[in-house]
Amino acid sequence: MISTLPIRLVGFDLDGTLLNERFEFTQRVIKAFRETNQADLRLLVITGRDKLSASPLLKMLDLDKTVITSGGAQVWLDGNLIRHLPFTAQQTRDILSIGLKYGVGMYVDQPEQTWRFGSRHYTELFGHVSDSTECTQADHLLDPLPIKISLIQEPDVLREIRAHMLALHPQFTITSPFEKVLDLNPQDANKGSALTFLAQTLGISMSQTAVVGDSENDLSMFAVSSWTYAMGNAVAALKERAMIIAPGNHEDGAAWVIQDIRERNKS
Repeated sequence: MISTLPIRLVGFDLDGTLLNERFEFTQRVIKAFRETNQADLRLLVITGRDKLSASPLLKMLDLDKTVITSGGAQVWLDGNLIRHLPFTAQQTRDILSIGLKYGVGMYVDQPEQTWRFGSRHYTELFGHVSDSTECTQADHLLDPLPIKISLIQEPDVLREIRAHMLALHPQFTITSPFEKVLDLNPQDANKGSALTFLAQTLGISMSQTAVVGDSENDLSMFAVSSWTYAMGNAVAALKERAMIIAPGNHEDGAAWVIQDIRERNKS
C-alpha cells in the first residue's frame, strides 16, 4: 500500500494502547494529545468499547465528539452518528441462545445502552471496561437491535463458540481483544471499514492515515491504513503486520507515536 506524507489522520485503539495496564492515561499521553493541533494532524480513538463507556475517558483527551465505537459498528463525527450497523433480530437470538448454551457472560451493546446478560461470574471479570446494566430477559435485548455482543468464557470454550458462530453466520466479524473475550459484530462492522468510511467522509486519503493498536481486533484497521504502529505489548500477529513497533503502553508508547509522526510530517 502506498504511504504518503503528511499523515493527516491517526486512529488509536484504547485499551492496551492509549490506556496503560491500570486502565489509565499517563500524564505524558494526555499532554501529547492536548498539544496536538487537530487542524494539522487529526487524532481519533477507535475502540471496542460502547460510546457511553468510552466517553468519560475520551473527554480527558478532548476526543469524545469524533470517535469510532463498538468495534466499528458506530461512527461519530462532531457529535453526530453517521454510521450504524446493527445485527438482525434472528442473528441476535442465535447469539444469545448459543451464549446461554455455553454458559457465557455477555455484554450486549445497544445504540445507547449496554447490558450484562448470562453468567454473572464472567460478566464481573470485565465490569471495569463497561458502563452496563444487568438484564435477565432476552427479549429486552432485541429492541433496539444490538450492534455488538461480547462473549466471556474460558479460551477453549470461546474457540468452540467461534467455530460454531462462523459455521452459522460466516459473515460475522469475530475478534478476541482479551484472552477470555470474543467480540461479535455484524457484517462490515469492524475497525478497518469504519476508519475507511470516516476518512472518505473527511476527504482524507487512506495513504495519509496511520493506526496504532495492540490486539487482534486491530488487524482490520492495519489492513487498510498505510502507516501501521504496533505497541510493544501487542500480540505477535499485529507486530508481524506493523510498519513500526512503538514502545509499550506502560512506556508512553502512544505519546512516542505522536512525536514520531510529527517528525515524519516535518521531513
